Amino acid sequence: MSGELLTVAVAILGEPGTKPRIISALSDDVMTAVFGVHGMSLMGIARTASASLLDHLQKTGDFVSWLPPVAGVTLGPVEEGQGDSVEEIAKQALRASASLSAMTEAFRTQAKKSEQNRLVTSMRKAMVVLAPELSDRFHVPVPVTIRSTQASVYCDYFSSNLAINMCSMGPGRNLQQQFEAFFSRVCRLDQLSGNDALIEHNQKPHILLAVPSEEAIERSADKSNIRFLQEKLVMDQDLTEKHKFTFSTVPNPEQGARYIIGLEKAA
Repeated sequence: MSGELLTVAVAILGEPGTKPRIISALSDDVMTAVFGVHGMSLMGIARTASASLLDHLQKTGDFVSWLPPVAGVTLGPVEEGQGDSVEEIAKQALRASASLSAMTEAFRTQAKKSEQNRLVTSMRKAMVVLAPELSDRFHVPVPVTIRSTQASVYCDYFSSNLAINMCSMGPGRNLQQQFEAFFSRVCRLDQLSGNDALIEHNQKPHILLAVPSEEAIERSADKSNIRFLQEKLVMDQDLTEKHKFTFSTVPNPEQGARYIIGLEKAA
């Protein structure tokens, strides 16, 4: 109700025959940092408008006839951009029109530097191809209050609908370390679920475990702990269900990204 206008995304139409692109100028962590408890609600409005515009552009290839689905959302000026790639043009547009884009980019850069989970990195790369509008929701620092202390707990995938922590588990020599990483991610999700960060916005907590298929295991060069793998998977499922989190397995990062897309559509 402040009357302030924010650029939430830029839309790009390329040469005939190319797909239109919508690039978000915001991210969940930035909106939470700037607007607190209202940030996720604003992100919901931004995503609704962006999805509507993308659908319109895919059908018509025309900006002018788009009707915003939410009151207060307007289409900015349409200008011609120049660059060697869509990404370069998008960055130019964001720098020129989006007041929070620099902060968003800084958060994303920091997240990339601190990201240690290969599965999260691989799933983000798969999401860039499958659903680019969801690719900025990985490795998000979520502000929480723990014993009256303000802190940030990283979530592997965090949106207005979902809170998902994920890791991999295979039959190799590091099976025990993988189990410990799984336990750590359950604990972090438990810290989120016990705080307003999750409760207030009703995000559904999930644990997503990447387990190679039987064919992939057969091809694996390291099967030294294969006899213990099923035992660890049963322990994983039991631990997750005791916390009342949804537990799912996928065979690879691409299928994991597709699974998340399905969850977002069903939410």
